[in-house]
Amino acid sequence: MILVLLIWLLGLGVSHAEAPKKLIILGQKTKQEFQKRFDQNVLPLLEDQPSPEAFYRTTKFFMNLPRELTYWLQDKVGDYRVRVQLVALRYRDIGHMASGPVERGLIKILHQRRMRPLLLQERRRGQIWLVYLIPLKVTRHCLPCHGAHARYAREIKKHFPEDKASGLRVGNLRGAIVIEMARATFRRFVSKASKSP
Repeated sequence: MILVLLIWLLGLGVSHAEAPKKLIILGQKTKQEFQKRFDQNVLPLLEDQPSPEAFYRTTKFFMNLPRELTYWLQDKVGDYRVRVQLVALRYRDIGHMASGPVERGLIKILHQRRMRPLLLQERRRGQIWLVYLIPLKVTRHCLPCHGAHARYAREIKKHFPEDKASGLRVGNLRGAIVIEMARATFRRFVSKASKSP
């Protein structure tokens, strides 16, 4: 595993310590931005009395969040070849379904004792893409919509009849933030970041 990582780093043309650290920092900042937006938009809805309007606004927030985080991260990195997704093995909306290598990555994270981020690489149309999975665990704030006794169980059954994201407990793997970035984009970002004061 270490040999594979070292070969990957040499292929990027950056130092052993610099490349993973930059990707880890990008992942941490993306997760912080996710949390900030969640705290601003969803937590107030959870404090109110349950209502169809609160359920609708929460659902809409999670459907729009990947696009908003994509634009935010593209701006940070300075390149459009970046995408952020929210995926899960137990998804509610088909748009959050993990498939292929990402699904296998989530299964690997699920079986770790401590859920840690995971880096994958994929070849797409002649380019190497980095796929960085940042696990999200269920917290108490997730339970009103994803717990065994979800306050919105009726709305979930009505709007998402094939829901697989209910009955979760605190500490379970909820899903992951997935950052996808062309390797050339990451290489330029690392180079630019190392030159800035």
